Amino acid sequence: MNYINIKANVASSENANNVCAVDWYNTYQPFKIVARENNAAIRDSVEAKPCAVFFTNTSNTTMWLSSQKLEPGEQTLYFMGDLCNSKKNTAVFGQNGEGEHYTKCCIEDSGNDTPEQRFLVPPVFNEDNDQWDTYSG
Repeated sequence: MNYINIKANVASSENANNVCAVDWYNTYQPFKIVARENNAAIRDSVEAKPCAVFFTNTSNTTMWLSSQKLEPGEQTLYFMGDLCNSKKNTAVFGQNGEGEHYTKCCIEDSGNDTPEQRFLVPPVFNEDNDQWDTYSG
């Protein structure tokens, strides 16, 4: 695994959604791709473990971290979160160029402020390169 993500437990990104629900999905969903049937390490969703992230003021001056004042060398709990494998680790999801579904991808929306994120821009099949393209116009 080459990439990791740390997701903060805030709003709907808390541990119950980021870790528990996706683990249940990965365990119980009945439609397994061939790569996953052949290799128990292949997942349909990210895997995560709870973590605590601390922040240390390594500067020589007093600083503010949000509403908390930190003196030089002082440490504080920054947030609780989940240490996750990234969707960029394609082999974890059976997308490493092998098997029947190696061209499938993971989609994650980070907002709804662009037509692509709201799925308002239809993909267009490009016969010249045999690929699906999305244009924002």
